[in-house]
Amino acid sequence: MASIKNHRLFTLFCGLTLLALLTRLWTLQELSAQVLGCRLCIIPGVIEADAPYLLGVLGLFMVAGLSRRRWWFLPWRVLAFMGLAVYIADVVVMSEYFTRLKLSDAMIYLAQPAIVWRYLLNFPIFDWVVVAFTLGIMAWAGWVRPARSLPRPAVVMALAMLVPVGAIAHYVIPRPDYVHEWAVRNVVAANLPSGLAEDYSPAMRNDVAQAFGNAGKTCVSGEGRRDDIVMLVLESWSAYQSDYWSGLNDWTPRLDALASQGVSFMNLHAGGYNTNLGLISLLTGKQFALPIADPQAAQPFATAWDLPDTLPESLNRLGYHTAFLTSGNLGFTRKGEWLSNIGFDYHEGQDFPGYAGKPRYHFDAVADDVLYERALAYIDEQDRIDEQDRIDEQDRIDEQDRSAPPNFIVIENVSSHQPYEQPYTGERDEQAVFRYMDDTAADFIEGLRHQGFFEHGLLVVISDHRAMTMVSSKERQLLGQAADSLIPAFVLTGNPRQEKVDELFHQADVMPTLLHHVADDVCLSHPKRDMLAPAAGQPMCVMHARGDRRDNLDVFCPAGSGTVKVDGDDTHFIISRGLSEQRQKRLLLRIARDRLAGAHSPSP
Repeated sequence: MASIKNHRLFTLFCGLTLLALLTRLWTLQELSAQVLGCRLCIIPGVIEADAPYLLGVLGLFMVAGLSRRRWWFLPWRVLAFMGLAVYIADVVVMSEYFTRLKLSDAMIYLAQPAIVWRYLLNFPIFDWVVVAFTLGIMAWAGWVRPARSLPRPAVVMALAMLVPVGAIAHYVIPRPDYVHEWAVRNVVAANLPSGLAEDYSPAMRNDVAQAFGNAGKTCVSGEGRRDDIVMLVLESWSAYQSDYWSGLNDWTPRLDALASQGVSFMNLHAGGYNTNLGLISLLTGKQFALPIADPQAAQPFATAWDLPDTLPESLNRLGYHTAFLTSGNLGFTRKGEWLSNIGFDYHEGQDFPGYAGKPRYHFDAVADDVLYERALAYIDEQDRIDEQDRIDEQDRIDEQDRSAPPNFIVIENVSSHQPYEQPYTGERDEQAVFRYMDDTAADFIEGLRHQGFFEHGLLVVISDHRAMTMVSSKERQLLGQAADSLIPAFVLTGNPRQEKVDELFHQADVMPTLLHHVADDVCLSHPKRDMLAPAAGQPMCVMHARGDRRDNLDVFCPAGSGTVKVDGDDTHFIISRGLSEQRQKRLLLRIARDRLAGAHSPSP
């Protein structure tokens, strides 16, 4: 009877392992259909990649059967179940975020376990049933004591057979060679060291210094308008969700209509794949952030601490009051610390007293409409302070002189973050969530108009990054390589101007554009970039740090595009379309320069 129980336990573990493999195959079959044109083509590659890992996990469980003593079998069983749990977690991350389970990500996010736990509570009940079942089986299996151990010759023979079976699976089964090969690797291979950790040699550093060392700042005249500025950063707003930007879906009709009334940017790229990277580009002018360090030692907002001349600092020097308002937890990934570090006068998040008693969702955030109500009140409060300052100074200023400090206010929503859930209806549907985001954001913009903001203000509406979802075949066919990085953005002012801008731009170009609009003079260390006057600027290549292959940069130039693999001195283009050899060399030097500059701003 005891032997039967042992066999049942092993059969159960094998069943869980098989179920996990089938779940991963099911998750990736849609990817296979879109990229390879067939749903079953993914199977050989996944088996080839995962067989050694899963057979190793089974081997650990079998080793536990060599002895009935708890001190022997318990550690081996725990290791086996942990290996299976990591595999399942990787499948969940892949299905939700279209990226892999990365140790570097886990180290950053788990630095605030309480916040992560509250965030995970928003996942569907089915996911929690699976987690509870798996943990229950692990706990039960760990304490079941076999009456006798499995026959050692049988275990040794079985373990010996696992090695050639794994080798055959890895070396004989054909591996598909296509752009999404990163999704097929097993979870261990996905976390192996990449080119990000490779530093540059003294010779390469010297080449960079010779190429850029004498390049100083170029100063140009600005418009000096001193307008109030509001930047609305919309979580995961993507081109494929918009009829105006892609024609694929019509989930944001009100924002589309507002964009058509202003200056809309049809070829603007995000700096990276997540919110932090988007904020780095928008608020510091850095196109990408790829630290020269072991990815497992990565820190939040790496390469973007203690930077000179950030957007809030530059505006502070021009007399602006700068503020950042969100409904999310600013303790998560040290965002509040970073916002202070780059120069914001004021920031607030989920702990704003006015949110007390309100329902909470992702990252302890209130719903977007509650955030926007607070933002409108804050803007009105700042306007009344300005008005009182003007009344007090009336005897000393010209009637049209706005001597009171203008405002730069960034508002970042949260409700459209994954896992998708409409705050009030509870619908777990992407379309429902983005229709809610669309309505609340449009209501906020109309609220600004009602308050008279556009009489002396400029509004930037922009996404932080493309949604972390699978790129559809239609989206890839329409947008090509840009499908991973293209995001919507538009600007509204008090002056009617309906224009579609097709020139190539980047989130990092928002900073010089705003400075040119409000300052008398603007000094830049790169070519002039002005999204509101494209013809007056200079063409420039832009870059996007990918979320699938973390050591890859997508490059977009007016004359072509490509993908760069970062690997120290061996950094090279793995794909190039229309880029001359000379342009490629120049771009590689520019990437080295920016990465070396980032090495001087580690997190404090």
